[in-house]
Amino acid sequence: MKMLKIFSSLIIIIACAPIQSEDLFDVYLVRHSEKISNAENPGLTPQGKLRSQWLAGFFKDKNIGCIYSSDYNRTRETAGYISKSINIDVSLYDARNLQEIADKLTADKRSCIVVGHSNTTPDLARLLKANEVPDIDEREYNLFYKVSVTNSLTKFEILKSQLKTKD
Repeated sequence: MKMLKIFSSLIIIIACAPIQSEDLFDVYLVRHSEKISNAENPGLTPQGKLRSQWLAGFFKDKNIGCIYSSDYNRTRETAGYISKSINIDVSLYDARNLQEIADKLTADKRSCIVVGHSNTTPDLARLLKANEVPDIDEREYNLFYKVSVTNSLTKFEILKSQLKTKD
């Protein structure tokens, strides 16, 4: 009987143990900051640079393990601000092959940032098993997504930069 009580207590302790950090990782999906209009492969506007600086500060304490960017000036520039702030190099991914980056993110199991576009960011969230992901309007720059992944659960959040935009 005493052995049964010890065994039962051990089961309860194991069941209540917190999830280990390697079982949980976050993927932050960020649309590039404001871009220069009417330019081929544009860079960021002054407002876009300010937003990228805000994002760099936001991610400073998030224990990020990797940063990915599509190969466009606006995404690379946005990711560059974050990269300098947290001292992690930016790796490029093919925005036309989102399944490949989704597979890499889930296999790596590290908290990462992926800088993309209004038309790729929601699709990548869906590939990471986030449900009910809204599209991003072409004029929207202050929203970004957080997908938290464990072995059995995916949690989706919409985050908003606190940078005030000029209207």
